[in-house]
Amino acid sequence: MKQPIIENSSNTTGISAKSICQAPADILEKEKPFMNSTPIKRYTTEFKLDVLTKLRDGIIPSIEEARRLYAIGGKMSVNRWAKQLGFSDLIPEQKIITEKKMKRQELVELNQRLIIIIGKCYARIAELESAVKPMIVETAPEASNG
Repeated sequence: MKQPIIENSSNTTGISAKSICQAPADILEKEKPFMNSTPIKRYTTEFKLDVLTKLRDGIIPSIEEARRLYAIGGKMSVNRWAKQLGFSDLIPEQKIITEKKMKRQELVELNQRLIIIIGKCYARIAELESAVKPMIVETAPEASNG
């Protein structure tokens, strides 16, 4: 499994801010920007694209699973990456809203087609009634003289 590459964002350890390393836990502990706070992780674009591609291809089943597998902090990190890097279809809320909009549009179009069909049916019924009415009058039994 690929380890995330972490960029140092603080200079508390004497390590250059531009240095990049495969960050084991003991290094992360030393790189905390403030006392009793969690380290700030910076992921490379390559790592982000790798995670997003695996999500898109179904190798990783969900964003939560990706966060767990790669120890990605922040509940919205992967969603933000997806938005920034053109993988918006991976964001669940947006996908649901889009599906609902599409379903609503389909229902509106179906409703319009049904209204047209019903209108045609009523017109045909009126035609048939007008054609049948003279036949009914002609074939009506004559009043018996009795």
